[in-house]
Amino acid sequence: MAKDYYKMFNSIEEYLKDKVEGIDNTILQAVEDRKNGRKFSFSEHIEGMILSLLSGQNEWKKIYQNKKYLGDLFFHYDKEKIKNCNPQIFIDGIYQKNIGTTSTKAQMHALKYNILIFERIETEYGSLDSFITHDTPIKIVKLLADNGSKYKLVQLGPPLVCEYLRNVGIDIIKPDRHIKRILASNKLNFISSQNDYEVIKKSKQLSDEIGISQVKIDYLLWNYCANGYGKICTKTNPKCKQCVIREFCNNPATKSNNKEADKKIIIVKKAVNSVKKDKKININKRTVNEQNSQIIQEIEQFLSSMPLNHEFSRKWFKTELSKQYKRSEDSYIPSDYCYNRTNNGIIYDKQPHYFLHIGRGKYRYVGKNYQYKGNIEHYPKNK
Repeated sequence: MAKDYYKMFNSIEEYLKDKVEGIDNTILQAVEDRKNGRKFSFSEHIEGMILSLLSGQNEWKKIYQNKKYLGDLFFHYDKEKIKNCNPQIFIDGIYQKNIGTTSTKAQMHALKYNILIFERIETEYGSLDSFITHDTPIKIVKLLADNGSKYKLVQLGPPLVCEYLRNVGIDIIKPDRHIKRILASNKLNFISSQNDYEVIKKSKQLSDEIGISQVKIDYLLWNYCANGYGKICTKTNPKCKQCVIREFCNNPATKSNNKEADKKIIIVKKAVNSVKKDKKININKRTVNEQNSQIIQEIEQFLSSMPLNHEFSRKWFKTELSKQYKRSEDSYIPSDYCYNRTNNGIIYDKQPHYFLHIGRGKYRYVGKNYQYKGNIEHYPKNK
């Protein structure tokens, strides 16, 4: 590789040592322990899965600070006690500590089903440890995260499955929003796609090339970005002038000591302001296509944890996606992705389909490969 990325990660590590307190290294230790021969129990797998669920759309620091409380709440992760407990007990306990999200209710109702999947895996493979190590980590993620797999865990898409596996010592990156942002083409330029599996593959390649584990790469990048920790490469108001890895970044703002770069920034800002003032300016078609592609990827990531035949309202769908990905609710219109309905401005044959429209503002998730042979209703978009 042309750039010294080993040096880059060392720079991040030194920054975190000097500037950030209270960093959690539990996952680094778990991977090291497995490397040294540790086996993880059924209860530890349940703990890893539950902590992963709670981390979704949440601040990890709040979860980390309440780990002892959570151990008590979940009966120290005893599978029989969890299966036989009313999920509302867990929901109330989580919200009592202000660590709940909009997904908490669905997550807690999914626990019994997911434990039953764990029990099925144990029966077929002898142990959960045997299962998660019988193939490459990315293939294990697909078995646990992809719709259609008999081992699919409810409420866990690829990022949360990765987090579960990391909690029990598997060396894999978690393709969450912080990792995707800093690895993107306009930052460190390691990934050209926001697809979860693409991020996992590229991170594995980087790990092999520089000799740093995937969990260490994740640990350094995530802590460098996340609120409550490094807070450097954040989504809004990134601290580019304080960044210790500016030389590796494609963002012009990181080169702010360069007059030419400053001129480019000024030009970009003027262009943005011009677009805001004049809505009639034609937007570059490629940009629109890229934005649509990103929205589709976000929808598919969101759906990766949704069980087939789940019914929902248009309002719920738009609100949940908007909260998760910080876009306008109008970016996510479920009728644009229906098998039995199409809108103005939508090319039906080129649009991915996931839903059936079943009533006014109501939809059913049937999956991307559903065989639909019925009529297609045209409906004016946004009417």
